[in-house]
Amino acid sequence: LQDYTAPNTARLRIILVPSRDSRRHSRRLQDEVEARLAPMTGVTHTFRDEGIGLSEILSTGDAPFTLGVISDDHLQAVEAAELLREAFADVEGLVDLQVDRVLGTPNLVVRLKRDEIVRSGLDPDAIARELRNRTAGVEATTFNEVDQRIDIAVRFEEAERKDLSATLSSPVDVGGGRTVTLGSFVTIKEERPVRELVRRNQRRMVTLTGDVRGRSITDVWDDALDAAEDLNLPKDIMLVQAGEREAMTKSFRDLGWAMLLAVLLVYMILAAQFESFLDPLLIAAVIPTGIAGALIAIAVTGNSINILSIIGAVALLGIAVNDAIVKVDTIRRLREEGHPGFEAVLEASALRFRPILMTSVTTVLAMLPMAIGLGSGEQLQ
Repeated sequence: LQDYTAPNTARLRIILVPSRDSRRHSRRLQDEVEARLAPMTGVTHTFRDEGIGLSEILSTGDAPFTLGVISDDHLQAVEAAELLREAFADVEGLVDLQVDRVLGTPNLVVRLKRDEIVRSGLDPDAIARELRNRTAGVEATTFNEVDQRIDIAVRFEEAERKDLSATLSSPVDVGGGRTVTLGSFVTIKEERPVRELVRRNQRRMVTLTGDVRGRSITDVWDDALDAAEDLNLPKDIMLVQAGEREAMTKSFRDLGWAMLLAVLLVYMILAAQFESFLDPLLIAAVIPTGIAGALIAIAVTGNSINILSIIGAVALLGIAVNDAIVKVDTIRRLREEGHPGFEAVLEASALRFRPILMTSVTTVLAMLPMAIGLGSGEQLQ
């Protein structure tokens, strides 16, 4: 959570007892707190999970949904972010929306009408002191006690000091027996000071963050961007995808190049080992079958293609290629012993069936708890 220090904010951290159902208990607790906070008017809240699972280790630490609203005017960026937050409230699966607190607590700013004060024959500094003395008091004297100095101020009662309208109605002598109210020399406007400005490419940016539940992050982003297009924001407003979305795009690109390089290196090693350019291609023929099986499994289970699923796919392809190497090596050995091609394939399949099956089954069973979130494997997801 962002550390807000304003007096109207609070942060509560709840630590659950570790168990096999920690994730389910966390969701139940969030639902109960949500039910209690929802009826409270003017109260906004958000939840963040601080887990130790594999996804948290690989994540950037940002919220799953992070959208940057960039503009040259920070007030325009804040207004656009608020409009987007209201529009995203209808996006299914996008919860706990929050806009950066770029602006601080609202303040009443009093400015002097210097020209009016001078025309009345008064000193602007005297009017400023009069207004300050009526609201904050005036330091009358100082009490000194050994190593401590205590200022003694004289001021009105608290009720009078907090009544701004009464203070502005106070008479001010302008000479000639005439008096005017103090409020005629000042203007009052409610403003919100800037707390913090984040810049991206020298332009001011306001961040809109949220959590994703029950849907894939890709589907949520697609719906959110469609909702943003329907708002017809000003042309000088630019939206950028940040956080995990940006990191995921970069990771996919880097992982794609890494896999391409890995395939090339494996092919070169196998070609040197088997002294053939054809046998490595036969071994690589199992890769499309493995990828097809992985995509079918992802579609059946309702999951999405993410970093964790790609890591699992790499492990799967490693097993498939390893089994293919064992079988092709056996086929080559039988061919050297004089067996015909088709007979060598059948014989190698029979000889290496049990080792290949045992290797694959043991690896799959070892990864199964983490894959389905069974027992303590849920903490690794």
